[in-house]
Amino acid sequence: MRYSSTPSCCLRPSFCRPSSVRRVSSHKRRSRTSLSWWATRSGGSTRVATTAASLTNVKKIAMLKTTECCLCSQVAGEEFNDLIARMLIGEPYVRRVMLESGSFAAIPSLGPLASGHTLLCPKMHVRSFAQLEPDLQDEYQVVKKELRRALSYQYHSGVHLFEHGMAATGDRIMCPTDHAHMHFVPLPCPCDVDGIEHLPWTEFDGSLRELTQLSQGREYILFEPPDAVCRLLIAGECIFESQYMRKLIAQAIGRGEKWNWRDNPDPRSADETWRRFAL
Repeated sequence: MRYSSTPSCCLRPSFCRPSSVRRVSSHKRRSRTSLSWWATRSGGSTRVATTAASLTNVKKIAMLKTTECCLCSQVAGEEFNDLIARMLIGEPYVRRVMLESGSFAAIPSLGPLASGHTLLCPKMHVRSFAQLEPDLQDEYQVVKKELRRALSYQYHSGVHLFEHGMAATGDRIMCPTDHAHMHFVPLPCPCDVDGIEHLPWTEFDGSLRELTQLSQGREYILFEPPDAVCRLLIAGECIFESQYMRKLIAQAIGRGEKWNWRDNPDPRSADETWRRFAL
């Protein structure tokens, strides 16, 4: 695996990226990976080629057309439904994917709570990470570790992870899309997250299998601070408000007025996060 020649996006020389994960560059076409599917560029758009090995998962997990989901469109490189591109009016379109593997892609977040705020998305359209197949566990852990270490190095901060996982069924959608996404937020250390730490969390091993078993198809909040202890809140009779964790973290870092990404989308900062990785 080759690194970009641009110094601003290099990792530590001692850090070797697994061959199954690649940093996306807008300048160079990367060689095909050994994973079950990959993206190929052609004429400014992105086509997805799927091999027989991945068809089993496609049948098991319901998928929407990319035209119905802004995250699917951003991952696939479809300009007309890519929210960041639509807000950066008049600029040439680029596919803003920072890092990807066969089943996951990292994209910059609109309404960033801090510099480098990134979303890790399954390429399959699922409502939460709890709905992913357990056999994606190894790939998920590799991508999560790579993205976390890259962000930590780029922004000299510990990286906090959280997900507001939707229930497996029902019509409650907290965001413009019901596509699962894990937030990666670089925050200064120490960071006052006492209000978050004191919630009645259940610690678990962080695996997709245990996440599925604990959530049992219900809505949940997942939180993983830099100490790498995964914690879970399961919705019971009460449900979590939209952008629940965004609000708590924004308050913890003194940016309480910036918690709502709809009111503060800041697409320019999202674009800058992508550029630090890809250019």
